[in-house]
Amino acid sequence: MPNVNLSNVTESDGARSFDIEPGAYVLFVTRVEPHPEREYALFEWDVAEGPEAMHYANANFPPKDVMSWKERALPMLKHKLHVLADANPGFDAEGAFYRDQWEQFSGKQFGAVVRKRLYTYNGQDREAVEVGRWIAPEDVRAGKWKPMPPRDKRDKKPAQPAKPAMATEDIPF
Repeated sequence: MPNVNLSNVTESDGARSFDIEPGAYVLFVTRVEPHPEREYALFEWDVAEGPEAMHYANANFPPKDVMSWKERALPMLKHKLHVLADANPGFDAEGAFYRDQWEQFSGKQFGAVVRKRLYTYNGQDREAVEVGRWIAPEDVRAGKWKPMPPRDKRDKKPAQPAKPAMATEDIPF
């Protein structure tokens, strides 16, 4: 039997957020999971500096961002590679990308504006945080950024069926 005392513990339904607050942070890549067949890679990240540093170090489900090389995402891919190269002197982000050397991205810093993401899971509305915009770490430190509104991906609530009109004639029963 585990030796724990739950008498002073507040019960949680699991919906409580363990995320950082929306804002700008200097982040770093903790792990990359490439999916070449789908033309993207998932970048896990954590906070590099400040009071929230290493916030997700022991998280079972660390936050992720996508680096996609699908045609419509190429401008954003170019921006992210540019931010990584500028923020990490001597790092050839494009070269690592073209050579499929994803492990080289681990530990690299980048700045980001983090926003809330609203979504529906198993019929319940939830919230998390996500990277809304990649920026230079210097811009984070200098306060040169603007907050972003939440991205709302919640399921639309189904319309309630109209109530039947009340009958005005006598009901024969």
